[in-house]
Order: sequence, then structure tokens, then C-alpha cells
Amino acid sequence: MKIGTCLTAAIVSLSFQAVSLQAQQGPQSFAEAADIFIFGKSSQTAEQQQTDEIECVKFAQTRTGTNPFTFHDDIEEQVADAKVAAEASAAPPPEQVEAKKVRGARVAGAARGAVGGAAIGAIAGDTGKGAAIGATAGTMRGGRQQRQANAAAKQQAAAANQEAQQQHEKDKADSVEAAEDAVLAEAEVTKQNFKNAFAVCMQAKDYELRF
Repeated sequence: MKIGTCLTAAIVSLSFQAVSLQAQQGPQSFAEAADIFIFGKSSQTAEQQQTDEIECVKFAQTRTGTNPFTFHDDIEEQVADAKVAAEASAAPPPEQVEAKKVRGARVAGAARGAVGGAAIGAIAGDTGKGAAIGATAGTMRGGRQQRQANAAAKQQAAAANQEAQQQHEKDKADSVEAAEDAVLAEAEVTKQNFKNAFAVCMQAKDYELRF
């Protein structure tokens, strides 16, 4: 997961994570744990406000289907599931490109060398000997050229395979990040819907809220 995704996850789940931790530690104002500021416009007591908050949390849970006390863990699980699904649906690794070997350069070199050698040998008075010497030199030269060509082809194939693999890994990482971002975006909407439902309920009980 990239840094931006990590920060987004932290922003999405921070306040509701506090709610989850407070649920483990003991009773606490939901609004305080979720960074919601509440003012009782009818001078409600702290006990009354706590009672009203409990009722409104239940109301918001019913309306949104979201449990703020498990929200953080639920989102982490959904992100993990999204990552697994994205990786499973990713395209398979690219096929490896094989270097095309150059063949026949030795034979072609020998033939060219023999022809050239024969011409030189004819001048010197020994066509056969000149052809043999030329063929040997041509074979060596052709073999060297063949090895160089094969080495170059091997390097090109390795570079192409590396580039293809890097692109595959990038595409896979982008797919995973997109899946995670989709879960986090939906989580942000869910959290805001819950807070809105909670706020509506509290406002009906004559409270002013800010979050």
C-alpha cells in the first residue's frame, strides 16, 4: 500500500478507531471518542446527554447498518480482502521472450573465405591451398560474428523481459491500490452517513453538533 493510501486509511478510521478502543476500555461518550462536539441547548445534564447519545448511536446503527465499535477492524478486513481479490484477478506474468539465435554464420563465413582465398591462391599459384586458408579464416570470423550476434540478442531479450516484468508489477500494484482506495472511499461515506444519522437524532433531542 502506498503512502497516500496509508494516510487515507488513517484519516478514514481514526475517529472510529478511538470509539473501538474506548469500547474495550470502558464506558465513554461516543461523541467525544468520535471527535464530535455537542452542546446541550436545553441545559441537559451529563447523564442525560450520555443517555441520549446511547439512544442516537443505536438509531444510527439501525439506519446505516454500521457498528462504530467494530468499524476500524471491519475496514481493515475489507481492505485486506480487496487486496487479495485484486491480486487474484491481476493479469498473469508476461511470457518470457527468448533470444533468437543466429545460425549458419560459420558456414557462410567459410564459403566467403574460401572464395576469397581461392582468388588469392590463384594469384599465388595454389588455388586449393588459398581456398582452405580462406575457409578457415572465414569460419573463425563467422563464428565470432555469430557469438556477438547471439550475445546481443540475449541482452535484448533480457532487457525486454525485465521491462515487461516491471510493467506487470506496476499494473498489479496500481490495481491493488485502486481496489484499496475504493474500499476506503466507501468507508468514508459510511462513516459520514453514520455521523449524520447520529447528528439528526441528537438535534431532535435539542443538541447542537459540530464534527
